Amino acid sequence: MANADVFEAEAAGCQHSHSSAVYVFPPSPTSRPHLVVLEALRPRGEDEQFWEQLAHMVAALHTSTVSDRFGWHRDGWHGRMLQENGWETDGYQFYAQHRILRRLRENPVQEEFDRDQLRAIERLSLALPELIPPHPPSLTHGDMWPGNILADGSGRPVLIDPAVSYCWPEIDLATLWCQPRSSASDRFLAVYEDLTHPCEGWRDNAQVLRIWGLFSVIAHASTRGAPHESSTN
Repeated sequence: MANADVFEAEAAGCQHSHSSAVYVFPPSPTSRPHLVVLEALRPRGEDEQFWEQLAHMVAALHTSTVSDRFGWHRDGWHGRMLQENGWETDGYQFYAQHRILRRLRENPVQEEFDRDQLRAIERLSLALPELIPPHPPSLTHGDMWPGNILADGSGRPVLIDPAVSYCWPEIDLATLWCQPRSSASDRFLAVYEDLTHPCEGWRDNAQVLRIWGLFSVIAHASTRGAPHESSTN
């Protein structure tokens, strides 16, 4: 199968977080070809205390894993879609090639956008240095929408289903910011910003920072639950 290592990649991402002594992912996952086994988890809390605790954990993840390279030692998965993680020292090159332009080669994305729209996205990729201030990458969860935020047996926040890479940490913030969420989650953003001081204007550029996730949703919409391998993978 094209995605036979999807759970192995997920387990590797969780384990790497713990090797940095940051416990925001479930500990010691066990992977098999068709599943990953985690500790028993429960629905996330919805009070401000829960979100504040998560802010401290995600801030610790991002600030303790600052790197001089963008990418990951292996490709991974975003849902059923291959996530290319080739190493780059240039963050704009990495994000343009491996997150935005890579998705334009997917047949469902090409069917959704006309030629002018595809060219506009290409121009957007070239304009990234004008939109995103230069700053180093950190280990990111990669898909931090509310559905991937749960709690362990003690009620402590846990992130599941990672699509990890070293990238701008604001991609995690943008994924949460742009999704329907409870008002209590505003506490997460306030505390995180106080702890880390993310790049200026990240909220204004949140849609740019998560555009790769939108393309992934479009591509997934045509897979009908089947493992997907594009003609370019």
